[in-house]
Amino acid sequence: RRVSTSYKNSFEWMMYQDLTRLYALEPRVKFLNTIADHNYVSIYGRLVRFLHGTGIKYNNGVGGFTIPANRMISKWNDSPLAAELTVFGHLHTHAIHKNLVANSSLIGHSEYGLRIGASYEPPSQTFIVFSKDRGAHFAVKMYGDEKDATREEILEKMQIDHSAVRAKIKF
Repeated sequence: RRVSTSYKNSFEWMMYQDLTRLYALEPRVKFLNTIADHNYVSIYGRLVRFLHGTGIKYNNGVGGFTIPANRMISKWNDSPLAAELTVFGHLHTHAIHKNLVANSSLIGHSEYGLRIGASYEPPSQTFIVFSKDRGAHFAVKMYGDEKDATREEILEKMQIDHSAVRAKIKF
């Protein structure tokens, strides 16, 4: 992984470039499209850090990702860019803690989620409400589909050939 040029190989970054062009004439919508790994936004005077989260590793530890995430946030905050809240999504897990919001995955369960040992979560994103006096004080999971996928739909989406399993187990 090439940290300083990772944006060049990111479908996520390319998608935001397309959205920026699509909404270029809409004054109510703004995108912060930088090539930086960490992006900082001041919301009501409170510094919020946004990142994909690839630097947070936990290898399925019994304490979950919050221990290494808080360790990294503490290191990042030991600078002039100390943020009140850190928002990331790399671990495909929805979680809200005092100083972090982990965003799940809009594509839902995937091969990557299986690889990192993420628990099943349907497609979703996190909606965060900020207020002038309290900062981030409300966050909720917003589902990306109308119903939870069936086992068959998940296997089909992940393009896994489980014909032997399907023959023995009725889905």
